[in-house]
Amino acid sequence: MEAIRVVVRVRPREEQHSVLVPSNKRGVNKSITVLPDPSKLPDDAKFGQKSARLTVAISSGTYEGQEFRFDQVFGPESTQEELYQTVSPLVDAAVNGFMSTVFAYGPTGSGKTYTVSGIPGQPGIIPRAVTQMFERINEAASSSQSLAFMVFLSYTEVYNEAFYDLLSPTFDASHRVPSYKIQLRDSHQRGVYLTGSPTLRTPVTSAQQVLSLIAKGNVQRATGATNLNERSSRSHAILTLDIECQDSNRGGGMSRMGRINLIDLAGSERVGLSGVEGERMTETQT
Repeated sequence: MEAIRVVVRVRPREEQHSVLVPSNKRGVNKSITVLPDPSKLPDDAKFGQKSARLTVAISSGTYEGQEFRFDQVFGPESTQEELYQTVSPLVDAAVNGFMSTVFAYGPTGSGKTYTVSGIPGQPGIIPRAVTQMFERINEAASSSQSLAFMVFLSYTEVYNEAFYDLLSPTFDASHRVPSYKIQLRDSHQRGVYLTGSPTLRTPVTSAQQVLSLIAKGNVQRATGATNLNERSSRSHAILTLDIECQDSNRGGGMSRMGRINLIDLAGSERVGLSGVEGERMTETQT
């Protein structure tokens, strides 16, 4: 498995507002073409085979005539399930004791939150990953009575260069007043982690419980209107799931610990394009 992979998803363009929208809505982005990789296509393959799409060609705008190559490209017609297949191996790796991170990066309105969280009937990366993780844990525990798993959840945001615990019951979201001072730590055993709030390491036992806590945390997230999105995420949201496994055949001590971070970054657009000013300007620059 590669150390770093860059995957691009192209969204159709909404004709009225020139904002990219989910593939189930109207419009076609004609300035972007997803090209196949000829070296990976059989002779009789049809043009545009999804599994071989690696290059994006730009036909208008600042980068007209240029092509950009990535590890994988998903066109406007791609589904949530197809894109999730790139993340699924990372979930299995976390259950097996490895650490991995998924970033959703792009300008406001490009589909980050839709891809990461999804909408009713079209779940995104997070609900699919949480469901798969507990399925794998249950399968492993059922196959070996000596294994015992523990899962811990943290859901935080970085807003104006400060950490906030979205699960803290005393967090004043309206004024962005943290109930605890959260600090970044590093250790040989746990790697990089946060301290300062008792809910930064919340034990969870089911996918339903995790998704319920995420929904609670989403209410606390910092959002605001820009020219690109009426309700834009103005903070980086970081969901971390730590998976610890104990093996009674090895004395009951922790035999492995895995982690997966799922991160929905704030919009990365140019200030002039989003039309932000004042507080929104500060948010964009941090």
